Amino acid sequence: MTKKKVIKNTEPKFTGYKVLVKEGNKLMSCTSAGLRVQYISDKFVSPRRWGGPLTVFDSKFLAVGFCEKILPNHKESDIKVYRCEYIPTMVQHVWRYRDGGLKSKAVSELPEKTTLAKRVKLLKRVI
Repeated sequence: MTKKKVIKNTEPKFTGYKVLVKEGNKLMSCTSAGLRVQYISDKFVSPRRWGGPLTVFDSKFLAVGFCEKILPNHKESDIKVYRCEYIPTMVQHVWRYRDGGLKSKAVSELPEKTTLAKRVKLLKRVI
């Protein structure tokens, strides 16, 4: 009897940092605009139906620095930063359909070193 070799998927893994807000027992995206996404540890999540893609910081330090920008809208104890794995996208705009129209921002309009992703999976809490 011969053993078959199992070939593993060797797609590269991309890691980054995600800023989230804790609301009760839920971890939610920190955007103040509609179409917020709920994140669950160790599971890939995708953007909501009328928006996309998701955003991830390349640097832990930039993610932590971004926390200060969202403080006026959230309590400091509710803001969390997670290391995450993500699947990148070729899309160069973040978009949301709300209030009867399409709202869009180019990557260049987002905070420094923001990467856009099709899906994001939380790995470990940093802060």
